[in-house]
Amino acid sequence: MQQMRERHQAELHDKLKLNADQEKAWQAFVAKGKELRPQNPFDPKELAGLTAPQRMEKMLSRMHEHEEHMTDMLAALKGFYGVLTPQQQKIFDQSMPGGHHRHGEHAPS
Repeated sequence: MQQMRERHQAELHDKLKLNADQEKAWQAFVAKGKELRPQNPFDPKELAGLTAPQRMEKMLSRMHEHEEHMTDMLAALKGFYGVLTPQQQKIFDQSMPGGHHRHGEHAPS
């Protein structure tokens, strides 16, 4: 998974053709993503001895952590996205999840 992410980042980086100022913003964006890696799934043994309400509390706590992660990533994304030209933004949009060019898909003609 990590290798796929790094390959995708390298391909996107090349497509964007960043200038020196944009490169600094790119490095900050990528660094934030590495810093904020989500936690691993729960170990079933960790949940096995808990009551249903306790398990739900753990899952809710994890959900809040994930929400904080997403909020921090959104701030980093907006900071990077803001230094891109409109054409670079279009390339970025198409290259990210939900864009038109993911996993061999092509935009409609």
